[in-house]
Amino acid sequence: MAVDLQWHDACHATRAFTSAENAAGWPDAMTLAQLVAMQRPCKRDDKAGRHVQRALAEALQAACTARELEHTTETKEVKPRRVLRVVSTFVDDTPNSGFWAARGFTRSY
Repeated sequence: MAVDLQWHDACHATRAFTSAENAAGWPDAMTLAQLVAMQRPCKRDDKAGRHVQRALAEALQAACTARELEHTTETKEVKPRRVLRVVSTFVDDTPNSGFWAARGFTRSY
């Protein structure tokens, strides 16, 4: 199995791709945010890097709007993640609650 080190390095430099997208290799298409993150990677707390990313995103968006940059818009249905419901399982197991008596235990004084 060949390892695509360029893709590995690109994904490591940005947090724009999910684990599944990372494992799938180079995508056929990218969102504007993914493209910007790949072209101008920066750390989360890098204000100057974020400024450069925003500038690139705005320039790309303007070029797409003006039809100067070939692009496509496509609606993709994404299956929502499984939602876990938390159910409270609080049990009052203090000596006088009836919890132990219902199980055949008796309290002797």
